[in-house]
Amino acid sequence: SKIVDMGGRRENGGERDELGFGKEQYSTHLFTKESIRVVKDYGNRKHALEEQERYPSNETMNRTTESNNEPLPPLFLYLAFQAVHAPDQVPWAYKDRYSDRSDWSDVRKTYAGMLTAADEGIGNITKVIQNDYPDIR
Repeated sequence: SKIVDMGGRRENGGERDELGFGKEQYSTHLFTKESIRVVKDYGNRKHALEEQERYPSNETMNRTTESNNEPLPPLFLYLAFQAVHAPDQVPWAYKDRYSDRSDWSDVRKTYAGMLTAADEGIGNITKVIQNDYPDIR
C-alpha cells in the first residue's frame, strides 16, 4: 500500500482489506493498520515467551539467547496521526457524516471528518489491545 492524496475523490467500492479499507489509502488508516500490526506482533511475542516459561522444553532450556533471559519490556506505542494537519483531506465517508451541518463551513466539515478518522483509528487499536491482548501493559 502507498499513501494516496485523497484530493476530494470518492473512494471506490472495490476490494477491501481485513480492516475494510479500500485500495486508495488515507495516512490515518495506514498508521492505524501499522499500529495494530505492532500491537499484535508484541502480544504474540509476549504470549510465546510466557508459554516457553510455563512449558520449557529441552530446546528452550538449552538456549542462551537474550530474548529467553530477559522479559519483554512494556509496549510503548507512539502514534502521531497527521489527521488534523495539512493537507486538509479526508475520505468522503468521514466528511459526509457532517453534511447535515449547514451551519458549518466546508473546511470545518473536513476537519471534523479528519478528527473522526483519527478517533476511529485510536478506537480500533484500543479494541485490539482490550479484546486480544488485555495483559499488555
